[in-house]
Amino acid sequence: MTSMPNSAPIRVTYHGKLYDIPRDFVDNEHPGGADSIYPYEGSDMTEAFEDVGHSKDAVDMLKQWLVDGSEEATISSKPAASKAAEAPAAENNTQPLKASGGNGGLPACIVPWLVAVGCAVVVYIALTRRRAVVSTR
Repeated sequence: MTSMPNSAPIRVTYHGKLYDIPRDFVDNEHPGGADSIYPYEGSDMTEAFEDVGHSKDAVDMLKQWLVDGSEEATISSKPAASKAAEAPAAENNTQPLKASGGNGGLPACIVPWLVAVGCAVVVYIALTRRRAVVSTR
């Protein structure tokens, strides 16, 4: 007997609203790959979604998968991997969802970029001073 592939959508929440993301999109079209979404099935993906720095187009795309009446959504706020680790306290894993700001909506790459710019400024200043000292001798 052959088993039927699971075609049920991936149910997640984003800023307290419930979304059903089609498995076909997750498996075949999502630029970050399916492995970046599946851990959040049945849980809140707000912080992870914002930490990646998704575009406005990606946020707008979610709107087509909004589940009607999702303002009262209540599902786990932890990724699936965390839920498995905390199985004994499963009854405490669900809570009303609140909008989470994550890191204020900044892309995750902003900190390394700022460090790189800071290093470049320090090197520039050091080289400029070195040239000034050499040229005055």
